[in-house]
Amino acid sequence: MVVAESAEQMEEMMKELLKASKTIGLHLNAQKTRLMTNSEKIRVEIDCGILDYVEDYEYLGQVISFVNRSGKEIKHRIDKGWKKYWALKRNFKGNYSNNLKGKALSMCVYPTILYGSQTWALTEYLDRRLETTQTKILRSILRIRLSERSRNTDILRRVRVKYLQREAHILKWKWAGHVARMDETGGPGLALSGCRGTGPGAEDGHQPDGGTSYVKG
Repeated sequence: MVVAESAEQMEEMMKELLKASKTIGLHLNAQKTRLMTNSEKIRVEIDCGILDYVEDYEYLGQVISFVNRSGKEIKHRIDKGWKKYWALKRNFKGNYSNNLKGKALSMCVYPTILYGSQTWALTEYLDRRLETTQTKILRSILRIRLSERSRNTDILRRVRVKYLQREAHILKWKWAGHVARMDETGGPGLALSGCRGTGPGAEDGHQPDGGTSYVKG
């Protein structure tokens, strides 16, 4: 991933990257390289072709986007969680105790859904999405139809698992505390202390006008 403050800077950095790659026998594929920006989409062209812009991109298992990033990421993680659940269908639908199924759910499916949740901007709507997903999974495990009226608390008690949305909030607060204790000279502390702009309004904590572009090769 390459980060730049303008399309012109991005183009120059990409040309330097392309030049350095050629010296060791590597080649950049323009068809697999994408740009993202929170500003005007300015044409970026290098030797191997014109780079296309996208609205979101998956990088290291997480969705990167400038618009509704958390909503897209949670939908992405929920889809991944369902795939993991159905991959283990034989275990969840098998003749095992609910306690054992609950442990398998907490160890295999929940971590898949909550991967990267420390960076989510959770809202009431997204909390409900997590709660709904958990309820649907548990009903599937227990073979409870929608027509059968059962309280969510009773369903959770039968499988003995924690609230999914609550776990997401706990992970966020743990990470926030971890970052707060970090030294500002390295890691996330450095990124947070250095995120303020240098243009007009930066002294008030506001970012100056202009976009930041990302490219993934």
